[in-house]
Amino acid sequence: MPTAWVEWEHQYLNDNESIPMRLSAAAAGTGSFVIQTGQPDRDYANLGGALSASLPGGKSAFIRYEARLGQTDISNNIVEVGVRIPF
Repeated sequence: MPTAWVEWEHQYLNDNESIPMRLSAAAAGTGSFVIQTGQPDRDYANLGGALSASLPGGKSAFIRYEARLGQTDISNNIVEVGVRIPF
């Protein structure tokens, strides 16, 4: 049995932020700095597909693949394989 899906995700909140930092070993009044986070990707998609089979004797098997597309500097791929064998 084949299955396919498309998911669209949109991030409404969490803009880039300034994170104040201080080196713990620095002398008083020194070692402070600010790290600016990157602008988040607002829109991206998850695409996937799967195949599953019911086999004789109550056995079954599946394979599933999913990929995230549209995010800068991020790659996410999932592969799952499974079997069911009653005993």
